[in-house]
Amino acid sequence: MSQSFLLEFYVPKATPRPEVSAKLVGILEGHGFRMLLDQDHAPFLGEQRKAVKHLLQEGLSPAAVIEALLAAEGGLVSFDGPFHLALDLFPLGAPGNRNRARQLGESEKGEVALGSVRLFWQYLDPEENTPRLAATVELAHTLYPILHPVFAMGYIDEVWNPALYNLIPTEANVRQHGPRDFFRINIWGPAIIEKIPWRNLAEVPHVATRRYDDGGVGAWLTPVHYAEEQGLCNHPVEAEIVLGWHGEADLRIFRALMRFDEAPGQRHADLHLRLMGWDAQSLKEGRIVVAPNAEEMRKVAFAEIGLPESALPAYKEEGIWRKFAIRFARDVARGELPMDAEERRAFQVFLETYG
Repeated sequence: MSQSFLLEFYVPKATPRPEVSAKLVGILEGHGFRMLLDQDHAPFLGEQRKAVKHLLQEGLSPAAVIEALLAAEGGLVSFDGPFHLALDLFPLGAPGNRNRARQLGESEKGEVALGSVRLFWQYLDPEENTPRLAATVELAHTLYPILHPVFAMGYIDEVWNPALYNLIPTEANVRQHGPRDFFRINIWGPAIIEKIPWRNLAEVPHVATRRYDDGGVGAWLTPVHYAEEQGLCNHPVEAEIVLGWHGEADLRIFRALMRFDEAPGQRHADLHLRLMGWDAQSLKEGRIVVAPNAEEMRKVAFAEIGLPESALPAYKEEGIWRKFAIRFARDVARGELPMDAEERRAFQVFLETYG
C-alpha cells in the first residue's frame, strides 16, 4: 500500500498571501525543485477530489500559479527535482481539516482557525526515504521564516484517528493545549513554544533541535536513524515523556521495558509468545490462538522479567507493549502500583539490568 510523507504547516490565515508566492517558489527552486506546468501535471484550483478547474493558461510564471491558487482559496501544484513533490495551499484551511473539525464536533460548519500549506511525497524504502527526509527537514527550516507557522508536523499516518495520538493535532487542540505528540518533524512557533519544555529533548538520542530567530523551535528525528528504525523507533515516545506529555512517566523505566530482551545474553526466545498468551503449536502452523492457560503464561513471564503481578491487568487492558510500558512507567512513578518486598527487589534488579 502506497503511503505519502506530509509536511504540513498550520499558518495564520493571512500568511499564504500573494507577496510570498515568489519567495515560496524561490525556496523550492533553490532546493532543486521545478514546477510542472505540462498537460499531465497541470495545477488545479480547489479540492483535488472534486476534480475542479485545472490551470492550463500558457505563459504563467510559477509565482503567478501560486497567486492563482491563493486567489481561488486553494489548490495543488506538482514539482520535479531530487524527487517528485506536491504542494497544496489552502489559506482558509485545508478541506480535510475542515471536515475533521465537523466530524470531531469542533465546528458545526467546519470552520478552522488556521490555513494550511502542505508538501508531500511518496514514502518508499529506507534507502530512498533517508535523503528525502533530510531534504524535507531542510525545506522546513527554509520555509519557516516565510510561512511563520503556529505549528507544523511531518507525518505519515492519518492525523485525526483518536487511536493513534495522545491528542488529535487539530488547530483547536494545539492552540488551546499545545501539542501532545512528537512527530518525525515538529515545528512550534512563538505562539505555543512557551507551553513546551523543548530543551528537555537533549535527553533523547537521535532527536535534533533548532531555535529560529523569532523564538520558534524545530525538533526532528535524525533522518538516517528514523529511516532505519521505521515503526520500531521508540524515540518519539521518549521525547513525549521528557516533554511531560505522558504525565509523570519515568523515562528510565520506559526504556528498560522497551529494550529488556535486546540486552546481550538476555534474549528469551519465547518470552513475547508467553506474554501474549499464544499457543506455541498453533503459531507454528500460522495461526494465532490464545492458549488455554494464557493467564498463567503471562503471570510466569512477568515474574521472569521482574515485573509485579499487579501490573498484569494494565497489560491486558492496553494490549500493546509500548502502551503498557508508558502506563507502567507512569503508575510506578506515581506510586500507584503495589509491590511486595520480593517483587520490589526483582523489579530493582530488572531496572538495574536493562535501564
